Amino acid sequence: MKEASVRENIITSFKSLVVEENFSKITIKDITDGAGIFRATFYNCFQDKYAVFAAILEDELFYFVRELIRNNMTKNALELIARYFYQNKEFCKKAMEVEGVNSFKAELRQQLQRSMDITISKNQSLLNEDWTELATMDDLRDFLVEIFILTLTFILKSDDDNENVSARVDLLVNLVNNGLSSFIK
Repeated sequence: MKEASVRENIITSFKSLVVEENFSKITIKDITDGAGIFRATFYNCFQDKYAVFAAILEDELFYFVRELIRNNMTKNALELIARYFYQNKEFCKKAMEVEGVNSFKAELRQQLQRSMDITISKNQSLLNEDWTELATMDDLRDFLVEIFILTLTFILKSDDDNENVSARVDLLVNLVNNGLSSFIK
């Protein structure tokens, strides 16, 4: 079996286990049994089960997100992330519940921070000088990341359809672009 297909089998097995089981009870043996491989083969691809979260986010999502952002398509990148969460709702809901330094949510936050760093650096000239006196670029980035994670959490908790997922991203973009002053008078 080629390493790419072994990796895919591990990820598929892991994702189904995360949906079905309590994460803390999932063992490497459970993952390898589901993937039809030996434990040693798992360790050739991943350090531990937390590393699978990082691979899922990179392979299935952020590789594409960064390409969109590099092409000045940040809103499309945010929509892609939101749609991914919508289409993989059960997995993402359970994965977001996992706590820890290398958790899905921690990895998501890091990936979003990297992506927002690209966006901010490409658009630094558009930033209001008053803002830069009040907050660092990292502060601005972290604010955007946290508000987007909150948006993703709403998507996971809601019964939204695909249209509402886009509407939530539109609302977020509108809030960021226009501020709350457009809503609070």
